[in-house]
Amino acid sequence: MAEKGGNLPFPEWASFYVGIPFVVHGRDRVQGVDCWGLVRMVYADRYGIDLPSWADAYDDLDDRRGIAAVVTDERRVWRVADRPAEGDVILMRAGDLPHVGVWLTPRRMLHTRERVGARVGFIGGEFFAVEGVFRHVGR
Repeated sequence: MAEKGGNLPFPEWASFYVGIPFVVHGRDRVQGVDCWGLVRMVYADRYGIDLPSWADAYDDLDDRRGIAAVVTDERRVWRVADRPAEGDVILMRAGDLPHVGVWLTPRRMLHTRERVGARVGFIGGEFFAVEGVFRHVGR
């Protein structure tokens, strides 16, 4: 994933999370994480912000109502990032299923997916529609 001169096309710190397995309700580097678990881990590690777990707020990936309630509730501590920056959270949709990732660059994000695990992907790529980018009020 290197560009000319050996530079990564995304911040080097993101490599620390690549390869963490995907697990529904996962909140642990070894056992795995889901998309919110990954965001939560990055925020704790990089920014010292302890985000709520929400692991018990939804049953599984098909629990659209539970996931939507988490996303809605979390918006009270996030503000719209008019000029997205490294570390902001991207809210996306895959069909009617919410998904979140961490903004790395104008083209790249860190996120995790079922059967793939944590990875750096393209913003707006794959099958996600971007709904907004948000900055935590504590940053």
